[in-house]
Amino acid sequence: MIPTGHRPLPASCGQGNYLSTMELTRPHCSAREISASREHRCGISDREHLCAALAEVRCVEWTRRRRHKYVEVVSHRCCDADGVNRKARVMNPIETQRLVLRNFRPTDAADLFAYLHAPRASCFLSMKLDDLAAAETEAAKLSASDEHIAVCLKSTGTLIGDLFAVPEDDTVAVGWNFNAAFAGAGFASEAAHALFEDLFTVRGARRLYAYVEDHNIASQRLCARLGMRQEGVFKEFVSFTTDRDGRPIYENTLQFAMLRNEWEQRSSSRHGDGLESVAP
Repeated sequence: MIPTGHRPLPASCGQGNYLSTMELTRPHCSAREISASREHRCGISDREHLCAALAEVRCVEWTRRRRHKYVEVVSHRCCDADGVNRKARVMNPIETQRLVLRNFRPTDAADLFAYLHAPRASCFLSMKLDDLAAAETEAAKLSASDEHIAVCLKSTGTLIGDLFAVPEDDTVAVGWNFNAAFAGAGFASEAAHALFEDLFTVRGARRLYAYVEDHNIASQRLCARLGMRQEGVFKEFVSFTTDRDGRPIYENTLQFAMLRNEWEQRSSSRHGDGLESVAP
């Protein structure tokens, strides 16, 4: 998520100095998003210096303590100065009946631009791509990470959306964003189901969770189809836009989650009833 407001943090490597709350609280924020945030806040235009600063804050994760308060944990990654993780593991492609889930490729730029030039969900507004050149840069960065997963049609190879899966010890933060031109065909359900199966049975995740805006009914329904439970509501938790006077418009955020044993029980029940593993 991208709450407004900013707080200073000591730089661990002498590079970064100030992190916005967005950088601290959104587990799937990209280097480009943080870069845009810093430029807007600090007026920094020196891209080389900015990218060096971003290298130490490539990924940000949340964790919960016994006090039931959230604390921010900055995870450092082995990144180059441009914020790209050169040592990321290359994922094994996952195939479903109609889809292929794989790493991003630089050649995905045009398809990525097709749905990020005008993001539908407010939580992706900061990822808006202004032109194909920006899409090429973003696709190149995404291609270096297993945390961002391209979802493509098996028949044509066309990129129709993406998933993200950010590890936090034995827990993984998940999410999705799809091209509206391919909505209504069950692709999001099919892709997310395949990802969940991989995370639980192959990668050994204990728990998955997702944040969804309270007005994003489509994503809430997808969470329900996947068998996720709603765990809580964060009132006026985050702001993605401002009103005419420049004041932040805060949104309520729902948290959904699922445990591995719940996934296993659900899978056993569905197979026992002779049902398909992916809900339409």
